[in-house]
Amino acid sequence: STIAGYTLMNPPAGATISANGVITWTPSQNQSPSTNTITTVVTNSNPYDLVNPRLNATNSFTVVVREVNVAPTLPAILGQTINELTLLTVTNTASNPNIHSTIASYALVNPPAGVAVNASGIIIWTPTEAQGPGTYTITTVVTNTNPYDLVSPRLSATNSFTVVVNEINVPPVLPNLPNVTTSGTATVVVTNTATDSDIPVNALNYSFLAAPTNAVINANGIITWTPLPSQVPSTNVFTTIVTDYNPQAVNAQHLSATNTFTIFVIPVHNGPVLPSQPDVSINELATLVVTNTASDADLPPKTL
Repeated sequence: STIAGYTLMNPPAGATISANGVITWTPSQNQSPSTNTITTVVTNSNPYDLVNPRLNATNSFTVVVREVNVAPTLPAILGQTINELTLLTVTNTASNPNIHSTIASYALVNPPAGVAVNASGIIIWTPTEAQGPGTYTITTVVTNTNPYDLVSPRLSATNSFTVVVNEINVPPVLPNLPNVTTSGTATVVVTNTATDSDIPVNALNYSFLAAPTNAVINANGIITWTPLPSQVPSTNVFTTIVTDYNPQAVNAQHLSATNTFTIFVIPVHNGPVLPSQPDVSINELATLVVTNTASDADLPPKTL
């Protein structure tokens, strides 16, 4: 007699048996965890036996398929370049090849201040003014959980990428100044100091685009002007410009701001002042001469 063939009775999907009785099976993920019975039937053939030319034999054994967790996989993220104060969004969602496991969490390892990752692995960050310029590394850890794997129910994966934060220049801001009214030659002082939100602190330069020739503005934006008598009365438009300097900025190293206000110089009218005269005694037939000239500080000068 010779072996005619091997067969499997109701085998698990994917199980096979060769002509030599070798059973092969690679359980798929959806076949774990499970307990499976494999039953083999072998048949021989004897052409000389006219009564029982074919006879069978059967055996069975069980195969326990244990669940094995598979670590999730994070994508490879290219380096990012972004300007400060601009939103960065990076899709860093993990793939999870094991059908029985779920993503338990995403976490960031020592991230720059302000970086966050949500439950889908999306990373968001708006670098602050103080964080540019700079180069930062963002490292993500994703962890899955598999309740059927009794050995390694939680597995993790990690990836990292760099973010280059560019410095951008933000223009300075000058105050909105009200118009000023002054009288005569009184000195006028106007605080016209700009604010600038850039970090590191930018150098600021102040100048006039329009102003009386004898007005001055200092390095802090303080305007000082003493009108000349010839400038009483007058209407004077002041236009100032402030320009910053940010040598590391990728957009513009110099940005400016301007503002305009008016100083009205009104006349001074206090009335004339006569001198205080002492009483005088003179002899008859003598000429009396008294200097009684008034002073007048009015601007412009008045005729007396």
